[in-house]
Amino acid sequence: MATIELYFKPIAFNGTGLKHEFLIYRDDAGRVTGFSRGGPESYEGSTSSGTAFGKIVTSHGDYNNDNTNDYNTNVYNGSLKGYIVYSGSSTQVEAIKQSDYSRLDQIRNLGISYDPLSQNSNSVVGTLLMQNGFNVPNPVFADNLNNAPAYNINLFKLSNPDFIEGWIKCADGALREASYSYLVKITDPNDLHLFPKANAAKSAELNAKSPY
Repeated sequence: MATIELYFKPIAFNGTGLKHEFLIYRDDAGRVTGFSRGGPESYEGSTSSGTAFGKIVTSHGDYNNDNTNDYNTNVYNGSLKGYIVYSGSSTQVEAIKQSDYSRLDQIRNLGISYDPLSQNSNSVVGTLLMQNGFNVPNPVFADNLNNAPAYNINLFKLSNPDFIEGWIKCADGALREASYSYLVKITDPNDLHLFPKANAAKSAELNAKSPY
């Protein structure tokens, strides 16, 4: 059976006990087909913001030593097991993986500042898990999760005046409720006031949240 597995890795701050999360995808034969992770922009060698950590960046693809510093031979060969957050067919896991990869690219493009304790690599993984509806945390992993700061932060739901959740701009300029939770960039503040009269209550609710 194919799986998506959550792994915890001690981070560089020696003695803190803090953990970094990443995801591994396996096919029906148990072979690793990819990984998902996040981290600070400084991980890539420089920061565009001039801060110590920079923005949250993401990466995904083939799981090997060249692509990620989360590589571990025992993870790759399956002797070190992760927490299974999903199991199904190879086709199902591949579809989720591709969806996760797309979300990782979206997160990277949001340009969210990295903070070691409040919005970080664990938030990236947590966002993927929550967007997929996976049941995390689990009491079995309480110790790891308690030492994985910001694991329960959905980066798509952070306060951001350029984004609004669950609505989509239609061709006629109106905002109407989408059938899924997704972030749509608002380029014109007046867009927040273009709801049909039938959605007056929702319009008032969202207008109250408008940063403009």
